[in-house]
Amino acid sequence: MDPITLIMGAIAAGTAAGLTGASKDAINDAYSGLKTLLLRRIPNDRQTSSALDTAAHDPDTQAHLVERLQISDAVNDPAILRAAATVLALADPEGAQSGKYRVTVTNSQGIVIGDHAQVTQHFNRD
Repeated sequence: MDPITLIMGAIAAGTAAGLTGASKDAINDAYSGLKTLLLRRIPNDRQTSSALDTAAHDPDTQAHLVERLQISDAVNDPAILRAAATVLALADPEGAQSGKYRVTVTNSQGIVIGDHAQVTQHFNRD
C-alpha cells in the first residue's frame, strides 16, 4: 500500500460513522493522534484542518489533502505512517494481520506500493 493510500484510508477510517463500543473509542484515540501529527506537519490553514474531518466524503477535499500531504512530505514521515497504520489496524484487524497496511520507506526519491498502481516518475539527474 502506498503512503498516500495508507494515510487517506486511515483518515476515512478515523472519521467513519457507525462504530460502536470499545473499538470506536480505540479508533477515535488513534485517529486523534494521527490528526495531531498531521496538523504539526502540514501547514495548518483552516481548509486543511477541516479537510481532515470531511475528506472521507468529499472528493475536492480529498484532492486538497493529498496535495498538502505531498507538499509537506508527510508521506515520508515514519511517525505519521505508523499512526495511520495503527488506525487501520484497529479499524480492520484482519487486513492488518495479513500485512495489508505495512509500508516501509527508506531513502526514497519516489515510491509506488499497492494494488493496480500506474505511475510515471521522472527524476533529475545531476
